[in-house]
Amino acid sequence: MKICPTCQKTYPDDFSRCPQDGAHLTARVTPDDMALAGQLSRRFRIIRRLGAGGMGTVFLAEQIEVGNRPVALKVLNRRFLEDPEFLQRFQVEAASTGRIHHANVVTVYESREGEDGTPYIAMEYLEGESLREALKRARKEGRVFPVKECAEILMQVARGLAAAHKLGILHRDIKPDNIFLTHGDEGELAVKVVDFGIAKLRESTFQTLPGRVLGTPAYMSYEQAFGVSSGELDARSDVYSLGVVVYEMLTGCLPFQSNTPEGFLRKHVMEQPPPFRTVAPNVDVPPAVERVVMKALAKNRDQRYASALDFAHELTSAARPLPPTDDLPELGPTVVIETPPTPEVVPRETTIDVSRVKHPQGGRSSPPSGGASPGAHVPLQTPPATPSRGNAEALGSEPESSEAAAEAGHPHVVSKSPRLPGVTTVPNQVKYAALGLVVLGVVTGVIWHFY
Repeated sequence: MKICPTCQKTYPDDFSRCPQDGAHLTARVTPDDMALAGQLSRRFRIIRRLGAGGMGTVFLAEQIEVGNRPVALKVLNRRFLEDPEFLQRFQVEAASTGRIHHANVVTVYESREGEDGTPYIAMEYLEGESLREALKRARKEGRVFPVKECAEILMQVARGLAAAHKLGILHRDIKPDNIFLTHGDEGELAVKVVDFGIAKLRESTFQTLPGRVLGTPAYMSYEQAFGVSSGELDARSDVYSLGVVVYEMLTGCLPFQSNTPEGFLRKHVMEQPPPFRTVAPNVDVPPAVERVVMKALAKNRDQRYASALDFAHELTSAARPLPPTDDLPELGPTVVIETPPTPEVVPRETTIDVSRVKHPQGGRSSPPSGGASPGAHVPLQTPPATPSRGNAEALGSEPESSEAAAEAGHPHVVSKSPRLPGVTTVPNQVKYAALGLVVLGVVTGVIWHFY
């Protein structure tokens, strides 16, 4: 029961404010609470009761020695004082959480015992709500967490877990109740991982008893449900539990449903999580985001993400929307480079003065037929270039023979070897004279030799 500090009326535990005056309701103080307040009066001033759990009760208190700093004071239930195993578990919680210093993990200020030996932990006091409360409110409103908000919460939880995992500390009970949503000085969302009450410190001598399962069945990892020993668990066990939490945030439902703890354990081991569209057909989640969550829930831990941060980074990337087409950079104008066509060979006219054409033997050429005068100009047609045999073959045609050229009216072209530059042709008269001198010299030599 809760009580209104203004009108002193009582209300059920699910009420947060007084319906009459709107005052914040507090838990009714019990005789044990009064006795505890007396024991801790030298160090703390009990303000009100915040809540109670399986291990103990949490109070809002002021730490007198530190300027009345507000703290969340967690005190172990008196009925467990005779249970050595439970006391040891409580001490492990204090030792584990106290070693973690990170913005996304609740800060532990001190851990001591009261005058009667009752252990307590003074922790950072957080104003806000648990993820469990946020999920309940969203369910009442008929909505789920947006993908972007889910990715932000996951990233901050993953950073806190990464700090714990570096110290060899596993949480082993990741669930919405242990994820607290608050706000920073500028109103930004701040997420805290709380209650490392069943954390396993690897170098600790504390061991879970055989047959005992620590954790919440609906959020247990496959390894925990299968009964893997505490010493064989690693960070991927927390990744699985975190995957269950993200699945619930995006769909509003747990991946597995059961009415008994044993039923949850069996489904974690035997069944695959159903697709999002099966449990929430009206929820629009990108397929890439769903694939990331399903990988975190893989039965084989070797197929999961190696760390919570890997899981968070992958989900953040998958949740990032593609840029709209209008935001894409504009491309420059298309430049088309055209190769200029090969110029067509056009026959051209050449004028030759036939009166100046010499006969090959040195005389004048005969006048052209048709009565043209010696000084007449005769237009000649320069034939188009005839492709070589190689070019003709490349073009898929055969070079034209002299007979085919004649039939087609084309002039017969006789190819000649090109003349080398600087070489002058020697006249036949000179050749004959030189040959005669050589013969004369040979004859003279023979006569001189014999006579």
